[in-house]
Amino acid sequence: MEEKNYTEAEKQLVEEVIKAVEKIRPYVQHDGGDLEFTYLEEKKAHIRFLGACAGCMLAQVDFSEGIESFILDEVPDLEAVILDEPEPTNNYWF
Repeated sequence: MEEKNYTEAEKQLVEEVIKAVEKIRPYVQHDGGDLEFTYLEEKKAHIRFLGACAGCMLAQVDFSEGIESFILDEVPDLEAVILDEPEPTNNYWF
């Protein structure tokens, strides 16, 4: 997670987003992936897939059909949840 100078209201949102992400993580980890909150910008939470989910062709589907909705339901003050690109890696499966 990037270190930012958040207002008190933003800090509250960040805490709520992190709690929501922590609820989802075990399901994502079950398939060898992971998920992390990266930063908040103008009531938009940025998250990123890690592990097996990073670069997976179905990651966008999993995000848009479940994870995004769950986080928005858990944190109603958010305007959006944005899936950031995974960090580059040299871990190739072939």
